[in-house]
Amino acid sequence: MNFKKVEALKRDGRYQDALVQYLEHAKYNPKDILGWKGAGFCLQKLERYNEAIKHYDTALNISPSDIEIWFNKGVCLQITGSYKDAIECYNNLIKYNMNNNNAWLNKGVCLAMLQQHEDAIECYDKVLKNEPNNYLALYNKGCSYYRLQQYNEALEAYNKAIVNEQNDSRIWYNRGLTLNVLAKHKEAIESFDKVIKFSPRDYMALANKGKILVTLKSYEQAITFFNQALSVKADNPNVLYSKGKVLVILKRYEDAAFCFEQALRASPDNHKIWFEKGMALVVLKKYHEAIRSFDNAMKYSFNQDSKSWFEKISCLINLGSYEQALKACDEAMEANITEPRIYYEKAIVLEKMKNYGQAIENFDIYLKSNPEDQQILLRKAYNLHLIGRYKEAIDNYNLVLGTNFVFPDIMSAEKTAMYAKWLPLKAICLNNMKLYDESLKTIDAVISLLLKTDVISDPQIWITKGNSLFWLGRYEEALKSYNLALSLNKKNIEALYQKGCCLLTLDKVKESLECFNTILDIDSENIEAIKKKEYCLQIIGDDYLSK
Repeated sequence: MNFKKVEALKRDGRYQDALVQYLEHAKYNPKDILGWKGAGFCLQKLERYNEAIKHYDTALNISPSDIEIWFNKGVCLQITGSYKDAIECYNNLIKYNMNNNNAWLNKGVCLAMLQQHEDAIECYDKVLKNEPNNYLALYNKGCSYYRLQQYNEALEAYNKAIVNEQNDSRIWYNRGLTLNVLAKHKEAIESFDKVIKFSPRDYMALANKGKILVTLKSYEQAITFFNQALSVKADNPNVLYSKGKVLVILKRYEDAAFCFEQALRASPDNHKIWFEKGMALVVLKKYHEAIRSFDNAMKYSFNQDSKSWFEKISCLINLGSYEQALKACDEAMEANITEPRIYYEKAIVLEKMKNYGQAIENFDIYLKSNPEDQQILLRKAYNLHLIGRYKEAIDNYNLVLGTNFVFPDIMSAEKTAMYAKWLPLKAICLNNMKLYDESLKTIDAVISLLLKTDVISDPQIWITKGNSLFWLGRYEEALKSYNLALSLNKKNIEALYQKGCCLLTLDKVKESLECFNTILDIDSENIEAIKKKEYCLQIIGDDYLSK
């Protein structure tokens, strides 16, 4: 074999031609390590790793202490994912040369691939003891610390690596990830900017910068970087998903739904993307499409995506499909969805179906796990109210609303809305229990609260006050309240009816009759108004009819 010719072929990258020469030499000189070792090297360069390993094994049978062969065999095994066998090769090498940095480094990488990061760090430290500025050892040490969630140690290792090598984008990239975890977002962006400077089309760096900008609430900028990432890899589902989430924040729901749809083309079995698409469709009130998305989310999560179950049930409620919603609740329970919210959802469905007793039972199950959930306590109170269990309803209202209505001068809009919604209902319960003074006190508290912050737009508040005053015999004041209700809605049948009854009590029969006639103009089959009209006519007599 012409050794100079073979070396020249290798220098020129003509490994196939060099391989022929080595194999020819091995054929006629089977005891000579040179042919087997050279053939293994050429096969390795040709990425025919399994064949290379066989030739290295033959060479090692001849010369078991050749550290170069142990190293190259280890590299081939490492590339093919046989990390344990690769480690054995590096250990054999180290047995003959304890200070071989490349062997320690590669052994560390293999240990890291096997998730043995503490052992990997020990290997990198062996390298750094001999060569403190070895940036690859520092970089890989940082990676292992990151996997161990020791982020400060990881950052320290990356920073040292950068001191020795500033042009390796991998270091900057992983440093950026670490800084982001440590909530050093601006520094993280600077790291990703370095990566982008080295490689403007590095879509992962572009995408990660976009994610950090989302954290910083720079949503439009984030979309710009997501778009740049997608210009490189248009079908990346993770980037499309991240972009879709930002579009939701920006309330661009149509665009978000389209983005999630694109992501699903690349990752059709990703239940999280199906869920987010469904949520965007819910906001767009496209409930049927949303249900299909939630069904797919459940399918690909093996029915364990509880949020999709809950949102599907909510969609069915919004569609008025209460029987289907109730069936979905039962199916969720059969699928071992045991979160308390399933009982809340079922209670809402039963309430919509006017099955208030069972609704209360399900609210109670939910409240065992969430005893201080104010909205559910109030909802339970309302259902008790609807089936005439007024005392229990009032007790539940009081748990949240209290009994002392001295409100602070400044109250959150949320708190104000809660009192404005539920105190009038409590007042109605008090009226039904003939506790008219308490009812009047309660409704006056609502009026006082609302007049501090807003105008009163709900006629029911004035109707309830009017009813309390009526039963207290304060008819003129009651009339004023009914008139205030009618000023908000002149066709409010309850206000017209109660006003008519009040006028009738004051012997203002003709004015009372006008109220009942107005009701019948709105609803000609209103039985109570018909009865009251007939009663008024009996009092007035036929003279009124002739006029």
